Amino acid sequence: MKSAAHGGPMRRNFPSAFKTDDPTVKLEEVTVSGGDATETGADKFARVKKETTASTNKAGTLSANYGGTWKVGTDKDGNRLWLNDQGQNVKEAAISQSPAGGN
Repeated sequence: MKSAAHGGPMRRNFPSAFKTDDPTVKLEEVTVSGGDATETGADKFARVKKETTASTNKAGTLSANYGGTWKVGTDKDGNRLWLNDQGQNVKEAAISQSPAGGN
């Protein structure tokens, strides 16, 4: 004889208490107040990366978000990347300007 946990005679006679006839779940819409959440440094970096990639004026997009003048340069490894007037790449500028950054 099988145990009740594996479909034995008792389980067939008493269906699960958790099973419902309606498999859909109805959620209630809730309004949350409290204003806009502050953007974290990582979120800003991801947003700026997406905007810069889609933009035709990449230097303008970087200047609007991180300030300064941006131009295409070459790092010590020979990679082409955007550098500001202080010699920082976008990642370094994002870290130095984030609230928990390296100031």
